[in-house]
Amino acid sequence: MIDKNRLDLVKNFGLIILIIIVSFLAYDLEKQGEKEFEALGYFGILVVGFLSSVVVFLPAPATAILLFLIINAQDKFIATLSAALGSTLGELTGYVFGNSTREIIVNIKKSKNNIISFSFMQEILKKYFSFILFVFAFIPNPFFDFIGTVAGYYKYDLKKFFVIVFIAKILRFIILTDVVKLIF
Repeated sequence: MIDKNRLDLVKNFGLIILIIIVSFLAYDLEKQGEKEFEALGYFGILVVGFLSSVVVFLPAPATAILLFLIINAQDKFIATLSAALGSTLGELTGYVFGNSTREIIVNIKKSKNNIISFSFMQEILKKYFSFILFVFAFIPNPFFDFIGTVAGYYKYDLKKFFVIVFIAKILRFIILTDVVKLIF
């Protein structure tokens, strides 16, 4: 009979491998350029938003593509919602990664008899994490993947995570598209 902890470890490792594979596929799709996504309309904007958040090392070019697509869309509000929704769904990969690595880390700690207390971190997260989450989701930066991983690791409420990130992304795209229109 297979030990439950070993089975959980294998499932979590498989999930991590799946996330890595999806990331590489997303990177390959995104390299095809904005023309293919422009033809897809709002769904294309959603896909680019998703890919921009899944692929850790491409946030800047994807944000530029999203802004271009939003500005050139017929309904800018629906385009903004599509970009924000896709981007928020993509950010869930960091959350899932953090949640799945939690079991691995807990099992490693148990096997080595290490007692590492992160209770101080949990107290900080309870007080300030919603604000931290909003700020890091609002500001375009590569560090949000880490914040999403921390949220998953500490089992931050998934609904709350989704709503906060979605609102921050909507505001980000509204402000960035207005700034781009003013400049150009």
